[in-house]
Amino acid sequence: VLQTAFLWAGAHFFGLVGALAGQAAALALAYVPTVFLARKHGAWDPLHDVVIGTLALFTAAGALWLSQDAVMALVSGIGP
Repeated sequence: VLQTAFLWAGAHFFGLVGALAGQAAALALAYVPTVFLARKHGAWDPLHDVVIGTLALFTAAGALWLSQDAVMALVSGIGP
């Protein structure tokens, strides 16, 4: 429900970029209850979350840096 709501709201107000940001925001918000449930069942590994989260951030930053012209064209509404 959270992903669908944020995807729709992001797309409605900000287009494709908003839809993508809405998905990211929904995942960030869903992380807290996920950790709570994982800890309750003894399945949470914080080191894994830190390592994978850091790798994901560096990968996303690298992808944005490598395709910054296309991303800026998308944000500004101009086709690539």
